[in-house]
Amino acid sequence: MMGAYYTLLGLLVFMFVYSNGAQHKPASNYFKICNEKDGKLLNECIKSTMLDLKPVLAKGIPELGMPSIEPMVIDRMIMSNGQGNFKLIQTLYDLKIYGVSDYDVKEISANLQNLTFHTVMFQKKLDFDGKYEMDGQILVIPVKGKGEVTYNFTDVTTTFDTVLERYKRDGVEYVRVKNSTLTIEPQSAHSHFTNLFNGDKMLGDSTNKFLNDNWKEAFDTFRYLPETAFAKVFTVFANNIYDKFPLKELYPSVY
Repeated sequence: MMGAYYTLLGLLVFMFVYSNGAQHKPASNYFKICNEKDGKLLNECIKSTMLDLKPVLAKGIPELGMPSIEPMVIDRMIMSNGQGNFKLIQTLYDLKIYGVSDYDVKEISANLQNLTFHTVMFQKKLDFDGKYEMDGQILVIPVKGKGEVTYNFTDVTTTFDTVLERYKRDGVEYVRVKNSTLTIEPQSAHSHFTNLFNGDKMLGDSTNKFLNDNWKEAFDTFRYLPETAFAKVFTVFANNIYDKFPLKELYPSVY
């Protein structure tokens, strides 16, 4: 059995409650509008805008329905895999992710005619804290547990590829995310699960050690699951902004 499921209900409810009917200012009051037609200058402007947004994203913009992403909160994520050495069903919930807003933009390539964006970002550290339930096996050993979990990733490169599409609402042209893919490449990772095997310390310690000694294989086994989930989170955030401002206000050089 393989699959990825993610619950963004809390995030979506927050956005609806705080943005439904809320009055907001022109887009230029929240972020720099890039009007450059030259591709290189446009990319430099977008990069500068993304860097300027770091403290804003950390705090959130309630009137735009944007919660703080420091920490980023995900209600629930289910990761399951039935292949390789890690045959597990793992449910993470009440997940808080720290360090999301502390990023550097390594590369940005925008094509406003095609409405495509290629972005490479780097974060020195990402820390995940939450609760978990796990059932399955590692190698041939049955593994079961329920407790608290931490993940620590260092030197993380994240690559986004996004395609927008135009649509009209009340005769005004807007854009929305048509497709978004995301890849995550950490240079190292460490995890710790409490209360494995009903609190058996010896088995729990040995399992945590095995997971950390073989973190790359474990990460590669499940990577497409959080990548899919975080791409969905990004799409929700982006469309929440795109829904509020016409295309000509956000990207005037398109016209």
